[in-house]
Amino acid sequence: MPSAHGASKRIGGEAEAKGCGNEKHLSRAPQMRDPKNYCQVTKKFPPPEEGERCCKFLLDPLDAAVEREHRMLELVPGRMQLVDGVNHNFLFGDVEEHGLEGHAYPYYRVSLGRTGRTRMAVPPGLEPRTEFVALGRRSLFEYNSKRPVVVYVPEDAKLRYRIWEGGEECVATEL
Repeated sequence: MPSAHGASKRIGGEAEAKGCGNEKHLSRAPQMRDPKNYCQVTKKFPPPEEGERCCKFLLDPLDAAVEREHRMLELVPGRMQLVDGVNHNFLFGDVEEHGLEGHAYPYYRVSLGRTGRTRMAVPPGLEPRTEFVALGRRSLFEYNSKRPVVVYVPEDAKLRYRIWEGGEECVATEL
């Protein structure tokens, strides 16, 4: 979906997944539907492993063709960490997609490792500050409003997400 020439864009702002210990929502979060209808479905997912917690959220319903052809979900797991405010910080780790046995419902498991950063000099006297440090390598996943998004994250992690919109399809030509 996203391309080097800007045919895709992020829409709906950036939001933090509800129920994941996050203090606030960022920018314009999509309108969340009442999750009560999904209670029976989410009961089928495995319980969190030791040291994990489960985040669940819903995506806004769109036309099926729009969801299939023009939207993607980006999961943005990370942690609140003390940073110097100069260097770019990122976490090593991964988001793995798993299938719920006997059902067409995927769920995602996040692993977060050590922090990496650029190595620019920090001016003397600059006070460190706490910021959200995200996973450095992120992936796009299928947008599907007909099922909940279920993500298992480490207990000390936060989960944010973005919705991406595909632009006009372009045709590659030979040079």
